[in-house]
Amino acid sequence: MEKRRRAERLIALLRWVVAVLGLAAASDVFQITHVAALMIIVAVYNGAMTFCVRDQARFVKYGRRLSLVNKVLDVALVTYVNVCTGPQSLAYLLYWFVLVNCGYTS
Repeated sequence: MEKRRRAERLIALLRWVVAVLGLAAASDVFQITHVAALMIIVAVYNGAMTFCVRDQARFVKYGRRLSLVNKVLDVALVTYVNVCTGPQSLAYLLYWFVLVNCGYTS
């Protein structure tokens, strides 16, 4: 369980990098309010995961469920960015994070 907790902590840190990359990919298409809303959503669920992985007891109690919720939200947000930016954008490359997340933490 400790190995999985460390993996989730690494993914939570990597999620910030992906959020910045997504922001760069979508900044031309989205208005500032959409960008702010997406960043707030990412900050809330990533902050909850970061809080959960800091303590082993919290991770045991909430970690598995929260990890699954984070993966679903990652897919939803990347899909939303892809739909809004259109087929000419490279935002579809953000799916690599979801693949790494699912593979590394399983």
